[in-house]
Amino acid sequence: YKQYKFNGNKFEEEHSQYARNTYFDNNSWLSTEYTEGVIRVALTINGESYLFDIKDKKHANIPYFSFRHGILVLTSDKSLLFYTKTGQLLWKYKEEDENLKINGRCIPVVDDVVVVISQDCIIPEKIQGFNIQTGEKLWVLDLSEKGCPNTFFCGEDNMLYGCVPCYKELL
Repeated sequence: YKQYKFNGNKFEEEHSQYARNTYFDNNSWLSTEYTEGVIRVALTINGESYLFDIKDKKHANIPYFSFRHGILVLTSDKSLLFYTKTGQLLWKYKEEDENLKINGRCIPVVDDVVVVISQDCIIPEKIQGFNIQTGEKLWVLDLSEKGCPNTFFCGEDNMLYGCVPCYKELL
């Protein structure tokens, strides 16, 4: 891979430990490589680099980093894996319902609560809140009979908000 980052004036070639960099902000990124059941991780947070290996059946994808908690979240095989920035596994959530998958593109964190959205296609069926440090389940919403957004975010007021798409009837 060759990857370039715009520095405000021009594009400069980026250097990666493994494959391309996935950025969390301008000063923090992740680079991974998967070989024979091992994910090699290079995590850079504000100039500090952390290298560690994770044993897993598949390559983890769609990373999220909680700066407040110093926790890296990776999605892998219907699971969310929660690691310290030094590579210690804190806990793991696996979606057991075969009809549901985890929305790995939307993993909001509000205070000490990580929100896990399990959905069938794009329709959420279950939304759960877990303590991000321990994995203790704090609450669950069963939405199998109701409609609900599949995208959530933490607002500036530290409240959880959901986005509902708006469709106009086409004539």
